[in-house]
Amino acid sequence: CEALGMEVPSLLLCGMSSPCHTKRLLTPQLRSCSGCEPHLAAVKQCLPAEAACDTDKRLSVAMSRALEMSLASAVGHMSRAAARTNVWTLSTPQVTNLEMFLQQCIEAGDTDVFRMAIAHMQDRAYMESRLAKSLMKRLFDHSQEMSQEGTSYVQPISVSGDLWDPAINKSHPEFADHGFEYWSFDTFDQNRVKGHPVTQWPWPHANLFLLF
Repeated sequence: CEALGMEVPSLLLCGMSSPCHTKRLLTPQLRSCSGCEPHLAAVKQCLPAEAACDTDKRLSVAMSRALEMSLASAVGHMSRAAARTNVWTLSTPQVTNLEMFLQQCIEAGDTDVFRMAIAHMQDRAYMESRLAKSLMKRLFDHSQEMSQEGTSYVQPISVSGDLWDPAINKSHPEFADHGFEYWSFDTFDQNRVKGHPVTQWPWPHANLFLLF
């Protein structure tokens, strides 16, 4: 913090949920929960009568969207409070949907909370990806001791964004088709997560990266 010329954060917020995509948060267990009933009733009122059946796919899509918007609003309120009280968010290599919601809020201009990401530079996941390994090597080769002088007069390092470009990085079929707009895995121990950029690099949307 001294090198960056910033105050020590009053608190660090870290997501404790899963990597389940924000578009897939409505699970059967949540839908059967009594607390979900008012939201279900409100969504049904906005749909045509033939789509209000509990088994209709349109109802599930509408419910998922309503839940996503409600949680995004809650995260927006939380992040604005964090920005006012010098609270930072912390992202570990295993990201959660909190990072996704925060990014949505920031892209919408709702907040500007300070975000920090941490990762070990020799993490096996990064070494098994050619794009990630090349990116990490470039950062390591241009690293320097952190100091006030270094952070004040640093020359930016130009790095490739190929790892996050679905037109180039086709190591994961869903990412090649949808990018960050959709994925089907809910945990990091599922086979279908292998090769996705969220497992090959720390969450890329952060203000400060601590790579050690």
